Amino acid sequence: MQEPRSNTQRRICFVTDSLDGGGIGVVFLTLARAMRRLGCRVDMFVLCPPLRAMPKGVNVVVAGGKTRGAALTLARFLRRSNPDLIITARDYMSAMAVVSRALAGRRKTPLVWTFHTHHSLDFKHKPLGRRLIAWLAMKLTFAADHLVCVSRGVARDLEQAHRATQGRTRTIYNPVERPRVLPTPAHPWCAPSQVPVVVICGRLVAQKGVDVAISAFARLRADHHVRLLILGDGPLRADLQRQIDQTGYAADIKCLGAVDAPADYMKDAACLVVSSHWEGFGMVIAEAMSVGCPVISTDC
Repeated sequence: MQEPRSNTQRRICFVTDSLDGGGIGVVFLTLARAMRRLGCRVDMFVLCPPLRAMPKGVNVVVAGGKTRGAALTLARFLRRSNPDLIITARDYMSAMAVVSRALAGRRKTPLVWTFHTHHSLDFKHKPLGRRLIAWLAMKLTFAADHLVCVSRGVARDLEQAHRATQGRTRTIYNPVERPRVLPTPAHPWCAPSQVPVVVICGRLVAQKGVDVAISAFARLRADHHVRLLILGDGPLRADLQRQIDQTGYAADIKCLGAVDAPADYMKDAACLVVSSHWEGFGMVIAEAMSVGCPVISTDC
């Protein structure tokens, strides 16, 4: 029988589509740093090259292309690297990892399939093609060794939507590191002598409801001198910029795109606004609270 590996020998493989622009990337990089501190070897298998800085010692494997080709690339990598644990996120990537593990002949390697959002709401808002992919992906949950949800709400929703997951889910909340923030303002608007600044942080997608927040800010700005910083990027950025231009207060609203350290902006903000229609955990809320930034949020 093969002896179990020590921490310095254990190898962990994370599998997801991208490390940029969302909470999954933040969580996976936080876990990777912690595992490296424990002495584990860490691989990060992704579809596209990450823009974020990687923790020291983390091996990044970029598959490139589409999921179908990536399945074979991942199978070859798993066969060669022989990890002790596979941790996946996003249903289609998790399903791909299940197939790749089988193709690699590594069925005994434990696979942790993680769920980061309310499955039923997310499914409802997907286009038809992606709904089909998500439905097919969920048919493979039986092959995962562990189903981990980032909140009890996500777990309840998943078990109600998919019978095959009932009694198999486990809730493990996302890790949140206390960020190291800059001693100086991250943006000129954040200086103490400036007017109050409201911050929005997240992917610019329909789920986040940023259009609602912009409309609310315009009503606030009509009576109070405040400013708005939007941190994040996504497919709705151009549409949101057009909305901003039509508010009459475009000079007091800036879209800064994705930033490496949103906490640097939150620490000096009057508040963080979260206008999401739904969230699985709400990483940005925890990050804001960790630097003492007040939060105004929808019941998401």
